[in-house]
Amino acid sequence: MEIENTAMTDRTRIILLDDNEWELFLHHELLLLYGIRFEIETYTSPTQVIDMLKGKNEMNDYIILCDLHMPGMNGFEFIDQVSKLPYYHKNKISIFLLSATVDYDEIRKAKTYECVNGVLSKPLNVDALLSQLSGKKLASV
Repeated sequence: MEIENTAMTDRTRIILLDDNEWELFLHHELLLLYGIRFEIETYTSPTQVIDMLKGKNEMNDYIILCDLHMPGMNGFEFIDQVSKLPYYHKNKISIFLLSATVDYDEIRKAKTYECVNGVLSKPLNVDALLSQLSGKKLASV
């Protein structure tokens, strides 16, 4: 799939959020292999991402690939916190939940969040991500 056919712009930033540093590295490298040259930031803590977003004066477009099962704050709790940010706008933040064990109850719950664009299995399937970005619809892969 062509990168140009997706929802990414020159202001797009990709955030990889996972408590597992090996998976962060793997997903970062997969995105680079697919030719995605947008700024990619990696974080091991949801709190780090929330603090980073709070510190922004203007909002870029963010695609957040968030591990669903993290200690301390899971993916759904992270989404709740992001949705409370004062400048949050659903068209500026697209969140994809990543899980090694995709559960149908989790998919149903994810569909209740306006900013969640999909639930993807690990390891990241970049083709599936690009496909969902081009359609901006909730699906599970």
